[in-house]
Amino acid sequence: MRWKKREALSADNSSRVSHLVMTIAAINIDNLLNCLLLIFIVNTIIAYTWRNHRVMSGSDNLNKNERIPGRRFARRMYLMRILGTLLCFFPILSVLLELHRPVWSVVLLCANAFLWPTVAFLRARNAKMPLQIEHQHLVFDAGAGGFWIALMAINPLPSVVIATILLSDRLSAGGVVFIC
Repeated sequence: MRWKKREALSADNSSRVSHLVMTIAAINIDNLLNCLLLIFIVNTIIAYTWRNHRVMSGSDNLNKNERIPGRRFARRMYLMRILGTLLCFFPILSVLLELHRPVWSVVLLCANAFLWPTVAFLRARNAKMPLQIEHQHLVFDAGAGGFWIALMAINPLPSVVIATILLSDRLSAGGVVFIC
């Protein structure tokens, strides 16, 4: 009789614990979704204000820099690259710190996350053929993503995050052609 009560109590406690774990997981998912929504809203505001800063001079002459194929693509990829590197920065950093990787890897991660998007944008903006330069940047992004996945020892969750962001980046850039 006593052991039946203990089983009932332990079953009741395990259901409470599982309910608590599910509540915590739901809270974390809600916080993650709120953060992603906030990032989306901020990027939309930045893109909207960036687009509306063009001033018409009254003449029909267009800026010659706007006629170059790939110039708008480079601007669009700049915002996507900032978002992608920022979203990948925190999971990669947490794994690098957990695995006690050397300091140079954290410095390289910071450079990849915060300097590389601007360097890539400036390089594409000043190029004669920005579309080809952006294709080179997409190849470099894929190589950097593979490097971080390898340095994290293929940790499952951050690796899937990186691969998903790289895949969505390629799909938004040009479809299935850039995936292969």
